[in-house]
Amino acid sequence: MIRLIFGLICFVSLTLSGSAFAAVTVQLSLLVDRSSQTWEAFLQVDDPNQETLGLAGIQVDVVGSGGATITESSVRLPNPTETSDFMSFFQKGFTSFRSNGASGIGISGAQDIFNTESSTGSGRNSILEGVGEIAFSEPNGLLANWDVQAPVLIASGGYTGSVGTLTVNGSPATTTLLPASLPPTGSLIQTFSPAQVSGQSVSVSAVPEPSSAIFVLLAFSVGMMRRRKKSS
Repeated sequence: MIRLIFGLICFVSLTLSGSAFAAVTVQLSLLVDRSSQTWEAFLQVDDPNQETLGLAGIQVDVVGSGGATITESSVRLPNPTETSDFMSFFQKGFTSFRSNGASGIGISGAQDIFNTESSTGSGRNSILEGVGEIAFSEPNGLLANWDVQAPVLIASGGYTGSVGTLTVNGSPATTTLLPASLPPTGSLIQTFSPAQVSGQSVSVSAVPEPSSAIFVLLAFSVGMMRRRKKSS
């Protein structure tokens, strides 16, 4: 409970007065499968000056327009289960403020930003470093490793509509990053905002196959030739 309160204080205070590092930006992207009418949202952290250890927290919206409508959404930020013996298990990574959102609105998740080592004796804390920056495999004791990709998968869901656009967007005010180095165990981690969070829009309209496009062009050409013959 104390850890949750600490995380809430820091996450809320960031939205009010978080400082931005000009060189760090966040790019959001969408992968749309038109055949199954599903989507996945990803996040990439651009950190040229090594100012951050990766994502600390995020809230995004995925919306449809022009005939496309989001029907479902699920947060997918990594939160593997850690174990160092047969009796002790705990979640790590993005365990706080996890929300699937309401049809794509308000998808969120954050790491516990009170730096504390686990009580299982594994020596690892609950923080995942490098999320959104690098691909890595997180060791999970007696459990299978948890693979984290870059860009990192943050959400997925479904939509309806054969035309229109899906858009993912966020903002620096609702995005937090870890500092370049973590404080000692038992300290509150001072997160910060990126300078920019860029979204992306993807059309869900079916793209004609090359053969279909050629057929349409030929049909149009034949029609024009017939019209010219009639007019002459």
